[in-house]
Amino acid sequence: MDFLIDLNIKKDTIENIKKLKGNNIEIDIKSNKEEITNIINYFKKLGINNIDELLIYELDTFFQDYDYIKENITSNTVEQINDDYTYIENLI
Repeated sequence: MDFLIDLNIKKDTIENIKKLKGNNIEIDIKSNKEEITNIINYFKKLGINNIDELLIYELDTFFQDYDYIKENITSNTVEQINDDYTYIENLI
């Protein structure tokens, strides 16, 4: 999961994901590296600043289709997501 570190995801975040989801989550994350990378970069471009919390608590978001994410999460929703990461549940 080194690619997450390359995307500036904290090591603590990765450890928290493993604690919550189990070590087998690494296989799923590595298998979906391209989609996850695209979504993280898209979120950064939009200005979403709580990506680490989203990865820990809303991990399923990053397994969605990238185009679906782009359709449902836009610049109009960034403020709500930044205020409360759980808002993303209303969008996907």
